[in-house]
Amino acid sequence: MVRAAKRSAYSRFNRKSLLVLVVALLVLYAVLPQIGKFRSSFSIIGRLSAGWLLAALIFFSITYLAAAAIYGLLAKKPLRYSRTLMVEIAAAFASKLLPAGIGALSLNFEYLRSRGHSQAEAGAVVATNNLIGFVGHVVLLAATLLVTSTSLESVAIPHSRKVLYIGIVTAAIIIGLLVWLKKIRSGIYQTVVGALKNIKAYRNHPLRVVGAVIYSMLLTSLYTLTLLAAAHAVGLNVSFAQALLVLTAGVAGGTVVPTPGGLGGAEAGLFAGLVVFKAASAEALAAVLVYRLITYWLALLAGLPASLKLAF
Repeated sequence: MVRAAKRSAYSRFNRKSLLVLVVALLVLYAVLPQIGKFRSSFSIIGRLSAGWLLAALIFFSITYLAAAAIYGLLAKKPLRYSRTLMVEIAAAFASKLLPAGIGALSLNFEYLRSRGHSQAEAGAVVATNNLIGFVGHVVLLAATLLVTSTSLESVAIPHSRKVLYIGIVTAAIIIGLLVWLKKIRSGIYQTVVGALKNIKAYRNHPLRVVGAVIYSMLLTSLYTLTLLAAAHAVGLNVSFAQALLVLTAGVAGGTVVPTPGGLGGAEAGLFAGLVVFKAASAEALAAVLVYRLITYWLALLAGLPASLKLAF
């Protein structure tokens, strides 16, 4: 019986590893042919628009303010905003060190615990924040597509058929991963159910939940504007709706590839999204490099001193 359990666990591990490997190979297949474009991309980066680059930096800086406001609204106990802001700057650093945002989740959990939250309360706040982040992103995406004149033909009939095919296959693998692996499916179900229960705990404070959703949409908008400004800085003319769709592809890519901060997967998703909107490979790669320089590498530099200053 023990052997059977071990074989079952080993089989699940192999299947999961195989699927993750296939996704990673698809990402490499999409990105490796573009390596030769790096020289052109660096040349483009050397001619960046200073105004758009400054705008991207400002938009990204404000994301910390929105993230701190969300936790302030959802917290069960009063939080000092300046301290929460410092924690969110440090959390951005921690999230780049571990995959799946584990570093940021752990840091926020410990911060809430240090401010009088029980273990259950801290877990509920962190889980609710994650769910609201997803809801805010979906609501903003749906609203943007409804109110803008952006045509989805540029997505359905892309400049690069190969990118579309890779995207379809990757999506199919992700769906297969969810359907095939019972453990992952069960984990997602438990997470959603738990988060919904946590939201019920706010039934006496509905305005706080509404406010958190609004700030979550603002947070996603700021990341979208950061990407839009980075694209314009290298000469790519993309709309807000297009930037939001590309950002969504980047988030999905970073989630699928289990690397710290989604490194590699996020870049592949962003690049594929820009190419789908008929951006030239060199310009698309340059825009991705600028965006990730700001949101990943500068976040690391900014978060390190904040992390060292924290003492819960």
